[in-house]
Amino acid sequence: MQFVKTLLIFTFGLIALGMPSFAQDPIVDRAVIEACHAEMVREFTEVECVGDAANACQEIHTSGFDGGTTRGISQCLEAETKVWDELLNLTYLSTQRLLAEQEDDARSNDPDRTDTLRDAQRAWITFRDAECLRLFSKWQDGTIRSNVFHGCLMTMTAERAIALVERTR
Repeated sequence: MQFVKTLLIFTFGLIALGMPSFAQDPIVDRAVIEACHAEMVREFTEVECVGDAANACQEIHTSGFDGGTTRGISQCLEAETKVWDELLNLTYLSTQRLLAEQEDDARSNDPDRTDTLRDAQRAWITFRDAECLRLFSKWQDGTIRSNVFHGCLMTMTAERAIALVERTR
């Protein structure tokens, strides 16, 4: 449990300190996504807030952007996915650091914890991309395919951002 607390403090500390934000897209409200992430971490259950920022984005209609179009919906989903990806990367890096600290206590014949996390993350990325591409190809005859693809990336990335925290419990 202490490990989870340390991980959460580190992750949210980076966010609060304004560490590098890789993709601040003005069409989604980052605070909505961060609040969703915090609730999911706190509750360790599936929360229905994934996609809320993208849904709100779809209500934006300006001269330069229409969130209600197929293209606009995809842009909204992509923008929320970028924030989830940032949160996932922060969680991954902090987990890597904490596992590296624990390596001193590991038996010499055990697999390296940081290597196994890295390998699992690489395999997960390959799976996520293949699964979302599968869904894209399923809808290849319709314009909805890009929305299905980007929705898949968003949902799976959000779930992974939480799964890395849950696995450290």
